[in-house]
Amino acid sequence: FRKFFAANGQKRRPFPDKKRDYRHSGQTDILLSVYMIAGFFSAVAGLLLSAQLSTVHPTQGNNYQLDCIAACILGGTSMLGGTGTVVNSALGAIGIAAMRNALNLIGVHPYVQNLLLGVLIILIVALNVILQKRRAVEQEPFNIRRAS
Repeated sequence: FRKFFAANGQKRRPFPDKKRDYRHSGQTDILLSVYMIAGFFSAVAGLLLSAQLSTVHPTQGNNYQLDCIAACILGGTSMLGGTGTVVNSALGAIGIAAMRNALNLIGVHPYVQNLLLGVLIILIVALNVILQKRRAVEQEPFNIRRAS
């Protein structure tokens, strides 16, 4: 899994002193395998959703995009990339499902649920940015703090 984080979609030349570029470095193979795995599991999820609803419609999974993004962010995946685990994203998905279930039991309208989920995403991203800035200041050499 470390190779997936290392590839990171960078299009720079990993070998600046040689004539070969990123296409021959193995990054393309890693990214291709990641896209293939993601496509396979997306197809499985689509089949399971169609089986559950007993119908097929091209837009029936559109409502789940916000939930998926929110689950990853709630699980600790950074919007800037490079951090995050599958287990934490799964825990985030469980948290989002529990929140949706509780809001449905209370009787909150689905549009308001999406609004609350959007506010939750904004708050978590803002908290993530603040914490990353704080960590960057703490990791400066000699711990010199700039006057602002």
